[in-house]
Amino acid sequence: MSQIILYQASAGIFLATDSRAVQFTPGGEPVYLEVNKLFPLGRAALLATVGAGYGLALCRDFAKRMQLMRLLDTEDIVEQAMAFFPAAVERYRQKPASSPQDRELQRLYLVLAGHQRESGKSRFPFVVLASEHHADPLHQLQTGHFVCIPRQIKIEYRLNQLAPDQVSLDELEELCARYLAQMARNTEDLAPPFHFARITVDGVAICTASELP
Repeated sequence: MSQIILYQASAGIFLATDSRAVQFTPGGEPVYLEVNKLFPLGRAALLATVGAGYGLALCRDFAKRMQLMRLLDTEDIVEQAMAFFPAAVERYRQKPASSPQDRELQRLYLVLAGHQRESGKSRFPFVVLASEHHADPLHQLQTGHFVCIPRQIKIEYRLNQLAPDQVSLDELEELCARYLAQMARNTEDLAPPFHFARITVDGVAICTASELP
């Protein structure tokens, strides 16, 4: 499975992911694809997905819906997501032959993060929606101020040592870039280019690193 790393700092949210996706031929051979798993939702919010391939199509549909609705408030976008995705996932799963045999390929994770301004103060909320298998309804996960999907003890330990009110987004990008590069060298599950997103009071900014550091 590909990787998402998100850290909620006082300065904003940093999010990193790779670009690898996999399909299987009728004979069971893997075919690796390059995809972008980040979906801006207006100026101040962002959606990301890893896991089951249909998650990309659902994210594209939701991003188009948000473009038409022109919502500016992150909490309003989250409310729309909580109504849209569980029902959309169930509709997809009712299609014939929509359930792969491999339980690993059934997992779906969605991360929605944004900037929210309330009473003159800035907040950076995020939610994680997950389904662990084909019969598991999409539900919200309880998290701390950072999340790694799938779980990675080594990088989680490093992130846990950081103080949200002291760490900079530059530091987070350097740490995550090195970790993703190391992972890409050791497994076929993820690969560059890596996509890094920052959500600050200035909005969403995304950059891409095409090469391993």
